[in-house]
Amino acid sequence: MPFKKYGFMGQEAKSLADEIRNNYKEHFLLVDQINEFTNEIVSTIIINSDDLQKSLIIGLLAKIIRSFNSVIILAKHGLEADCYTLSRSLLENFFIFQAVYNDENLAIQYLLSEKAQQLKATNVILNDADISKFFNKKQIDNLKKEKESLEQELDNKGIKSFSAEEWSRITDLHESYQIAYRVFSKYVHSEPVSSECFLNLADNKKLKSIKLGQSVKGIKRNLYTATGIMLGADEIICEFKKINKAEEIKILKEKLQTLNVSG
Repeated sequence: MPFKKYGFMGQEAKSLADEIRNNYKEHFLLVDQINEFTNEIVSTIIINSDDLQKSLIIGLLAKIIRSFNSVIILAKHGLEADCYTLSRSLLENFFIFQAVYNDENLAIQYLLSEKAQQLKATNVILNDADISKFFNKKQIDNLKKEKESLEQELDNKGIKSFSAEEWSRITDLHESYQIAYRVFSKYVHSEPVSSECFLNLADNKKLKSIKLGQSVKGIKRNLYTATGIMLGADEIICEFKKINKAEEIKILKEKLQTLNVSG
């Protein structure tokens, strides 16, 4: 099943993924160690569904673990642009995860911020000049009532929706936002640079052909970022649940830093 015919769905793509893993074996070895460490921690967690903050922390941890696994799988297969997209989501979830851990009031604010998002969506619909083409008078009246209700609730409770940058400032992680999140965002928002990785260009910048194969240009950075975030989340959950893994975390951090310096 040749790659040119079947792309990433074929058998050759799987063989090439094994080759990528072998070429960056030290990085993937650390990924395996952190993944195993994470699953070991999760297996000891007892859920307390009556505590809002604790429930949110566990839910966000689950999202981080899933995104971490997805980033690694994409990196291993050379799907780099998609890897960047998920890395952005992973980083944003970590900002919120740490904020919710640091402050119970922020946990409540995060949960209720859905109301702010609902109001934003309602305003978009009501401000559309062509709204009558899609909604009848009764539906529009209901949307207006919903808007008034949401506005009153938000004003009374002081609810707002934070951006990713605001979450990063709250958690003193704005440097990570500036260095990593902004770079990843270029691939989410389809800026010109996000298309270049799919094109073979001549010296005069004219298009020669489409490039649909694997890319590992930024694989070390992607693996370093994903494992660093996952390890940071592990450290927080260990503190939160009073799981004594400080020495193991210290060793994994040292291994990660060594890879970053040498990679």
